[in-house]
Amino acid sequence: HSQKEKLEEHMITKPYSFQRKDAKKVAFGYKGRAYLAHDPGLGKTFTSLLCFHKYLRLSPIVVVCPASVKFVWERECKHHFGLRAVVLEGATPPRKGGFPTSTKLVVINYDILAPWMKWLKRLRPQGVILDEGHYVASPNALRSRCCRVLCKRSPHVLILSGTPLVNRPAELWHQMHLLHPKRFRSFWSWAHRFCAAKRTPWGTWDVRGASNLPRLRKLLTRFGVIRRRKTDELPGLPAKVRTVGPVPVEKPKEYQKAVDDFLGWLAKKSPEKLHKAQRAERLVQLGYLKRLAAELSLKAKLAWIEDFLKGTDEKLIVFAVHRKIVNAVVDRFPNLSVKVDGSVTGRKRQRAIDRFINSAKCRLLVGNRAAEVGWSAKGVSAVAHVELPWAPG
Repeated sequence: HSQKEKLEEHMITKPYSFQRKDAKKVAFGYKGRAYLAHDPGLGKTFTSLLCFHKYLRLSPIVVVCPASVKFVWERECKHHFGLRAVVLEGATPPRKGGFPTSTKLVVINYDILAPWMKWLKRLRPQGVILDEGHYVASPNALRSRCCRVLCKRSPHVLILSGTPLVNRPAELWHQMHLLHPKRFRSFWSWAHRFCAAKRTPWGTWDVRGASNLPRLRKLLTRFGVIRRRKTDELPGLPAKVRTVGPVPVEKPKEYQKAVDDFLGWLAKKSPEKLHKAQRAERLVQLGYLKRLAAELSLKAKLAWIEDFLKGTDEKLIVFAVHRKIVNAVVDRFPNLSVKVDGSVTGRKRQRAIDRFINSAKCRLLVGNRAAEVGWSAKGVSAVAHVELPWAPG
């Protein structure tokens, strides 16, 4: 008890009991190598910092995360622990120099990890945190290879993700390999045990299946995966309600023509893209139809958003896929909205999110994939998808 008081006496934020329990379990039960797979909103960022800074007392720590949440980490460090984080930006590091000896925490995004590797190796991190760990599900991606080097050189590794696997068990292997490279050495061993691996008529292996799931769950728990659900830890929350609202398209004949005679329709609309479409007609057709459906139904969706804003005093998050749709929604409600897409970067993105959360006048956040992870929509209960992404997960 006295040790707990000593550890927490200088903390700015008091942890929930489950956050303290998880931080201790990671630090002492799993020896600083674990996977926090909690539902969004349960404070995985805070728990990981609590583990490394208060229990293991380690530094320096390297946090690798999506670009959209770099400054969330910087703010969380300062807000909860009074720590100043070094946020790395740009794909061209300085030629000379290094980090100050007082550096305790460095935050970098996956996209620029490769050019900064020499600097990070020189830092000799005692802990690595991979935020949104499903970003390194593919072992052959450049960012995954860089993370392997970092994790191999660090005695402690913590992976965070509310969606540790989006579609199938095959996506988990590399993440577990980063935590325990000796225990999860071979992907093919994993594939045959948990992915229902089978040969195709073309001589390749299909690992898109799933098998032995109860056994997989026990194995993950044994080797550091901690999963908590929001409904268990915050039981007062209402259940999520999903509603599909059909909307009409403005020019149904044009859409039907695109379905029936895609190449003829495209030849009139965009002749320069016809040759590309002919090489992969079906796939290109799906992409065009997806975008066309979004554009032709935009008027009805804007009317739905307007009705929502007039009929309630709630805030609304609107997700789209194409930047044209995002801009159209923002242009329709310029005084009530903020935009979070690939064109809004760095601190501007965090300021947009802060304005949406904190300003009563800002009632609409419109975004695409850039807004999908790493921030907490505190006090917001309504989300509308005006376009669906390719992968529903």
